[in-house]
Amino acid sequence: MVTLFVWCMAFLISYFSIPVIRKVAFRFDVLDVPGGRKIHKQVTPLLGGIGVFLGLMVGVLIYALVIKYLGGVTRYALNIEAILPLLVGGTFILILGLVEDIWGVSAQARFICQMLVSLIMISSGVKMDFMPNTPWGNTIEILLTSLWIVGLTNAYNYLDGLDGLASGS
Repeated sequence: MVTLFVWCMAFLISYFSIPVIRKVAFRFDVLDVPGGRKIHKQVTPLLGGIGVFLGLMVGVLIYALVIKYLGGVTRYALNIEAILPLLVGGTFILILGLVEDIWGVSAQARFICQMLVSLIMISSGVKMDFMPNTPWGNTIEILLTSLWIVGLTNAYNYLDGLDGLASGS
């Protein structure tokens, strides 16, 4: 029941913040203009990632607080200290996305920043953990974790480049 409540809150935060963010994007001319290799036919507002980020962060924080103050410790229980590296890493990725939306950043610079964020997260303890605890096992886990973080970030960015599909704007 808690999970459904948290999911609904995250959805509602994203759903109601996207139109506001859309207006802000139009107001400050943070727009993706059709042309070149872009497939959309009309001007599309950028910054939709803010709404998705807000929903995700509110959902994660509500879940952690509900578990902390209402008990109900389950095997999926979160605490703020354990998820702090994820929250911080996600915030850095959001900031990178905003800078890219507003001023533009080369693909190479974005990749380097994403790799740095993934390595910072890994050094903070966020890492896949399924290989034997050997130097090779640890190396594979680090490589796969970096690939996962950077790969998902770019997959989401690619999806969003198709006419704002990621945020629904």
